[in-house]
Amino acid sequence: MVNVILPFLYACALKAGQVGDQETIYGVYCKHPKTPENSAITSTVGNLFPRFDKRTRLIDSARLLQGLLHINQQTCYNKNCEQCLLITPSCVNAPP
Repeated sequence: MVNVILPFLYACALKAGQVGDQETIYGVYCKHPKTPENSAITSTVGNLFPRFDKRTRLIDSARLLQGLLHINQQTCYNKNCEQCLLITPSCVNAPP
């Protein structure tokens, strides 16, 4: 739902100029609960917050998970740390 349906509905509302629908869809997106974590999320959160024991509590919404997935796909997955806006020393020193 968060990856496909809501963005599709938002794009349709945007194209049709339906500002009220855009706001409603965006509100649903922002309030959508956290979806189950996967290895990409766990790894990215571990790299970004290495010293925070309860780091998974920081990610409490689907919107934040989507952001982490984007960061992972753009940088972490390919070990492209120098391009990451959220670089941490643990990322740079992470084993390949």
